[in-house]
Amino acid sequence: RHTIMHGKEIKTCAKGRILDNVNGVYSVIIEPVSSAHCGGCAMSGLCGNGTSTEVIVKAKAEGNQTFSDGDEVYLKPSEELKVRAIILMFVVPLLILIFSSILLTEIGLNEIVAALISLVLSASTYLLIYLLCRKHSGKWILLCN
Repeated sequence: RHTIMHGKEIKTCAKGRILDNVNGVYSVIIEPVSSAHCGGCAMSGLCGNGTSTEVIVKAKAEGNQTFSDGDEVYLKPSEELKVRAIILMFVVPLLILIFSSILLTEIGLNEIVAALISLVLSASTYLLIYLLCRKHSGKWILLCN
């Protein structure tokens, strides 16, 4: 992660390299890098930070910028991608936990059994997120090179 000045705002961005361009949507390869903030994050193991796994994302250029294959660029997630990540990582598992525990206790299951099943159901959403994590087409924004 890098911090750059963009207009009057300071943005935390990922550094990537352009692979190709198809109709204004760039394929960009990003190698996740751990930051100082990752150590305090309870979810740091799920995002792949600190691993050598490279991720290929689709990104659109901001404004009229154009890039060539091989250019090093900085990317930021779009606001839509940020909101979607918050909902998927925190809101959905919490709702599943609450509603499944209420439903399971209402159908007559022991509260401990209902709580354990609810935890398993809630935790399974992270498996689903992991399996669907590559669906970021066009949700990143290229800032500069």
